Amino acid sequence: MNTPNSSRFTIIAALFLSLFALAVSSASAQQVHELYYNNSFWADSNLKGATTESGSGLGAVMTPGNGLHSFYLAHNGDVHQLYNVGGGWTDQDLTRITRGAAANAISNVAAVAVQNEQYVFYISDIFDPHLLFYNNSTWTDTNLQNYALPQSDGQEVAAYATPNNGIHMFYVTPGPRVIQGYNVGNGWEYQDMTRFGAAQPEGTSLTAFSVGNLQYCFYVAFGGYIHELFYNNSTWTDTNLTALTRTVPSWESPDGSVSGMIVPGTKKLLVYYIGNNT
Repeated sequence: MNTPNSSRFTIIAALFLSLFALAVSSASAQQVHELYYNNSFWADSNLKGATTESGSGLGAVMTPGNGLHSFYLAHNGDVHQLYNVGGGWTDQDLTRITRGAAANAISNVAAVAVQNEQYVFYISDIFDPHLLFYNNSTWTDTNLQNYALPQSDGQEVAAYATPNNGIHMFYVTPGPRVIQGYNVGNGWEYQDMTRFGAAQPEGTSLTAFSVGNLQYCFYVAFGGYIHELFYNNSTWTDTNLTALTRTVPSWESPDGSVSGMIVPGTKKLLVYYIGNNT
C-alpha cells in the first residue's frame, strides 16, 4: 500500500526523470545556427534544420539575389542544405534527393558558387571524395574516384573557383599527401602536391582560396609547421611559414587547424592557427 510520502516521492522522481530526459534530448539535438550582424548588432538564429553530426563540417555560399546556402551533415550521414532565397529558411536532404553516398561523420564540407551553379564537396563514409553539383535546376552526386582521384583520409576538404569557371578542391589522403582535384573544363583531374615539394600534412583542416588565377592552400604539416602552397599562375611552390617567421609551431593531429584570407584590395595575407606555446 502506498503512503502519502511514497506517492510524493514517486511523483518527484518521475518529474526529475522527465526533466533529465528533456535535458539530454536538448543537449544532443545539435542544429545549425546563424550569427547575423546587421551593421549595428549581432543576433542569433536557429535555422531549424535536421539534427547534425556533432563533428559536422559546414560550408556556406551566397548566390545572385542574396540567396544564402549553408551545407552540413545530418546525424544519419546525409548531406543537407539550408537555404534562404527570400522566403525564410528551408532544409533539403541532398543525399536523399541525389541518392548519393552518406558522409563520413567527421568530414568537412566545402562549398563554391559560380553564379547560380553550386559545388559542394565532402568525404563519404568509405572515404571517397564526392561532389554534389547544382546546375541551376537539379542536384547530382558524383564520386570523384570515378575520375581516378585518390581516396581521402576522411576529413579535410577545401575548395574555390578561379576565372573561367575553374573549380579546385583540396583534401588529404591516408598517405598522407595533399591532393588537388580540379576541373577547368576538361573533366576532373588531380595533382599530388607532394610532387611540388609539399610537406606531409598533419591536422584536422586545411584552407584554400584564390585571387584571380593566383591560388593559395595552407595546412599543418608534421612537426606542427604551417605550410603555404602557392600557385603564381605558372608553377606551384611550397613554403614553411613557421620556419620562415621563426615562430611557434601549431598543435598537430588531432588539433591542428588553420584558416587564412587575403585582405581585399591588397596583397596582404592573414593566416590563423593554434600555436603550441607550452
